[in-house]
Amino acid sequence: MNDSRQITSEKGATLVYLALILIVLMAFIALAIDVGDLYSEKRQLQNAADAAALAGAWHLCHQDSEGAEDAARYYASENGAESVDVAIENWQVEVTTGKAVSAYFAGVLGIDQVNVVAQAKAACGQASSACGLWPLAFSKDAWDTLLSRPCGEIFYVWAGDKNMEDLDCNMYDCDLDEDGYDDILTTVGRAWLDFSSQVTDEHPDPCVQPGWGANELRCELLNGSGARISPPTCIDGDNGVKSGVANAVDARIGDYVPIALFDGFCSGGWCGCSHQFHTVSFGCIKVLGWEQHLELSCRDDDEGGWPWGGG
Repeated sequence: MNDSRQITSEKGATLVYLALILIVLMAFIALAIDVGDLYSEKRQLQNAADAAALAGAWHLCHQDSEGAEDAARYYASENGAESVDVAIENWQVEVTTGKAVSAYFAGVLGIDQVNVVAQAKAACGQASSACGLWPLAFSKDAWDTLLSRPCGEIFYVWAGDKNMEDLDCNMYDCDLDEDGYDDILTTVGRAWLDFSSQVTDEHPDPCVQPGWGANELRCELLNGSGARISPPTCIDGDNGVKSGVANAVDARIGDYVPIALFDGFCSGGWCGCSHQFHTVSFGCIKVLGWEQHLELSCRDDDEGGWPWGGG
């Protein structure tokens, strides 16, 4: 009798232990579901932060700091973020996104909500070196002025005319579409470059003629320079008349081409019309073609101005 009662008691204890184990297992499964849901929300918030930081950095690159913060907040919210913090400093955009996520099963432990946070940082930067440059360079000041204009507007690069090589937009009307912006980049803001001094065995140039004559420029315009340029560096060039390269420019219509940007001249000064340009960074332009006969007029014809046509 005693043995029988002992066996019955042990069976009852086994059933209790099994019930406890099932409860613990169910609790772990419930927590695993909640944790999985939190990780899913975390990934979504990280995507929101990444998209927001990239959108903000894009606006910074276009010198629109106010638009950078607005864009970052918009993209974060559109991707599910409930709270958005944006910090902009030194051409960098840092975005912190947050969201309160309900805990379905962890509520039995007193955890009703979990705050999920994600961070991302993006910067407006540029390449430290480049190949395939066009032999056409812009001054950094002129480039920054162009960036301040509405994106996608057309501008003209003054190639020069032997009758009037230097164009003075104070005298002539360079606002061709009458939108309040001068549409012509004059010889003060652009230069023709000679990359021959930058060519190495590792980075040969298909255009081997030294100088910036018409044949060399045509070759560079068609192919881009093979030289690798690493700013800051000094590159030979001039800003004279180069009207014999029209066909080479037209052959690149629709292409996006990289150009060098310079902030002044290197030591040594002028040598005739040529000198060394202090190249500091790069830009990118879309080629729309060569305008052979661009009609210009004086800004004030009432004071004895005259119509003038150039190339």
